[in-house]
Amino acid sequence: QSFNRRDDKKELHNAYENGNIKTRLNLLCNYPETNSLSKAWQYMLTILIFVSVTVHCTSSMNKPVHWEGNLTDEQYNILEVILTIIFSLEFVIRFTVSKNYCYRFKHIDEYKVVESLTDHKSVEDELQTETPFFFDILNWVDFVAILSWFLEIIITGDGKQDADINTLIALSVIRLLRVLRIFKILRQFDGAKIMYKTAVTSLQPLSL
Repeated sequence: QSFNRRDDKKELHNAYENGNIKTRLNLLCNYPETNSLSKAWQYMLTILIFVSVTVHCTSSMNKPVHWEGNLTDEQYNILEVILTIIFSLEFVIRFTVSKNYCYRFKHIDEYKVVESLTDHKSVEDELQTETPFFFDILNWVDFVAILSWFLEIIITGDGKQDADINTLIALSVIRLLRVLRIFKILRQFDGAKIMYKTAVTSLQPLSL
């Protein structure tokens, strides 16, 4: 851009050093450029996302019979439990430290102006005017991806009862929802964030 941008990293560092525990966790979860700790967490989360998708894809190779050399269904279940716990904790933490849950600006034009002026505002102002948690599409994607595991447990129970064809189809769809975790990567990198915001902002004019 033509104007001189503020020193984002310095502001983020100062906000982290001077902020309370809620602000610090918010910065660690949502701003990888804050410090080395936040960057390390985002990279680790990205690796876990790819592991999760790989686990889902390779586990399907055991159907209808076990593929030689592949992990067993029990081992895949253990991996899925561990990953679900990690993603669930990450989701709960982001929910807890969110600065804004449901509030929306009274006028949509006011909201657009604030969004367009984000580069000119301080980090604290940016945190206060961030997209409300329940209005962020990616949060709902995360929730559905996590919920899929719990739905599968509810439907299958102890896993010993016979399932009809409709139940098997439902389970396949529910398991496929885990792949939605790949969209969590949109939070991790600036380029992906820009693409996501561009797509959301363009929905209304594109619908015409």
